[in-house]
Amino acid sequence: MALSTYSELKTEIANWMLDSAPEVAPQADVIVALGRVYINLKLRAREMITVDGTLVITSGEATIPTYYIAPRRVVFTSGARIPLKQMTPEQADLWYPYRPSGVPAHFTIIGSKLRLYPTPADATTVELTYYKGLEPMVNDGDTDWLLTKYPNIYLSAGQMYAAEFIKEDQEAQKQALITDTLVSMVNAQDEETDLSMGEYVPETSSPV
Repeated sequence: MALSTYSELKTEIANWMLDSAPEVAPQADVIVALGRVYINLKLRAREMITVDGTLVITSGEATIPTYYIAPRRVVFTSGARIPLKQMTPEQADLWYPYRPSGVPAHFTIIGSKLRLYPTPADATTVELTYYKGLEPMVNDGDTDWLLTKYPNIYLSAGQMYAAEFIKEDQEAQKQALITDTLVSMVNAQDEETDLSMGEYVPETSSPV
């Protein structure tokens, strides 16, 4: 079995559906795309961790990057590096009701914006370390880190949606279980690494 490129992934998903391969093959692009979205919802592997140090603050906020999933660390980088603690939008309203200006201590994410509290001056910068979702593969020769390292996750997720397409509910449920199990194993492996190095913990109590 060759399974290292986008084209090979689409071919193998159809092959593994056996007699249904002629029905599945024409839908392979959609099937892989749906599988990728499903994986992005659940997978939190260290290979997804990305650092963007170019976020510029305007009116107290910056636009989060494309394919952002979840934060790992936010650091204010204008002057001394200041790690920021996460809060919910509700906490932001309670703790900073008048939106004071100053050096930030906290952040929250609302929609596509990362908001800092207190509000720093415009054109200051933050460094965002975050989980970046898998990007779409377009060309037949495309690949990514997951297809290289864990092709079985892509294959199972693809079979899950292929089974959904041909209305094989039992097979779809089986492949969903396989996909979830594989993803959980990868997540657990990386959680062990986090625990040994010190894990990111959002702020939960008032700073006052």
